[in-house]
Amino acid sequence: MFQEDTRKLQVPHSSLVKVRCSSCSGTKRKAKQPRRCHLCSGSGRRRCSTCSGRGNKTCATCKGERKLEHFVQLVIMWKNSLFEFMSPHHLHCPKELLAKARGENLFRDENATVYPIVDFPLQDISLASQRGIEEHSTMLASRARILQQRQTIELIPITEVHYWYQGKTSVYYIYGTDHQVYVADYPERYCCGCTIL
Repeated sequence: MFQEDTRKLQVPHSSLVKVRCSSCSGTKRKAKQPRRCHLCSGSGRRRCSTCSGRGNKTCATCKGERKLEHFVQLVIMWKNSLFEFMSPHHLHCPKELLAKARGENLFRDENATVYPIVDFPLQDISLASQRGIEEHSTMLASRARILQQRQTIELIPITEVHYWYQGKTSVYYIYGTDHQVYVADYPERYCCGCTIL
């Protein structure tokens, strides 16, 4: 589940063999324009490696059989439709970093149809769950079939650290369960061997 894929299939009993190939007009071969030899400046001719000097080549469309099979092709696409919500916070750590961060899984529901979360301690999470499920159903109802749904709630820890360096106070953030670090303006950007642990 939740793997995107595309498959193309021939619809059974929809094929029709047409006798005349539109690419080679049923001659089994495609006409080739004669070419002058560039090495002799037009004083003679050289054998063409494509057509072996015959002036034509086998039609690549019908492989010289003078027949083409026409059929209805069914294209099936499996796609994931995502709705993401991040509870508002008052820290200055960029949301795009937090969206990619690893967190602790608090809740997971996976089924053919999932239902909105109710009475979560943070009301904006409950409202976002309801809005996401409604948008998902409305957006896909006319053009797709929902096979499986999943909703999760992740807790991403964020620590705001205030530090003092050379008489100036600054801030950096440690976020995610893998302890990523974000510093808006690191004071010694080009120093040798400095790391934040």
